[in-house]
Amino acid sequence: MAVTEERDLKGSAPRGPGGRPRTPGLTDRIVEATIALAAEMGIEDLTLDAIAARADVGRPTIYRRWSSKEALLSDALEKMMDDYYEPPDAGNIRDDLVAFAQRNIAQVQSPLRTVWLAYFNMEQAHLVSDVMRRASSAGLEIFRRGTERGEIRQDADPQLLLELIFAPIWYRSSIKRPMDAAFAEEIVDTVLIAWLTDPKARDGR
Repeated sequence: MAVTEERDLKGSAPRGPGGRPRTPGLTDRIVEATIALAAEMGIEDLTLDAIAARADVGRPTIYRRWSSKEALLSDALEKMMDDYYEPPDAGNIRDDLVAFAQRNIAQVQSPLRTVWLAYFNMEQAHLVSDVMRRASSAGLEIFRRGTERGEIRQDADPQLLLELIFAPIWYRSSIKRPMDAAFAEEIVDTVLIAWLTDPKARDGR
């Protein structure tokens, strides 16, 4: 993350300019305010003044931690990754991918939809490049475990399979077509069945 608050050798609270102790939890409060406002107004209309007002701090307090709004947004997106992108581990690749897809469907249909769609906005891509890599790594980890368990064929291309599963989700989100949890199962089963070593095991049993 862009923000690093160092403690001294005795473990005292981080200090800002002039040696003043920083308020505990203030950085998290600003990040959380950023996420909440992004959900309400979208990234394009988000301002540091609005963030400062929501977090009940002054703009200088923000600038002591982040050099720009983009740096703050990058940290906010990374926090969202920490909260949402731990790969599921149900013990089989089919159920893991369904859970992962359902989580993504919930995100792109949530109030934070405009934030998640920043992944596919070229003008905002610089904000989410690291986050996109982490999201891809989480999905590829599911395939790695499935390969180690012998569930999918050795000639399967995990990146291609991941893209085939998640492209329909982002497409439907872009045209605002509603999706439900069953849609995640339909996508995963359609894509995965051709690559399973035992197609009869697609339900995880």
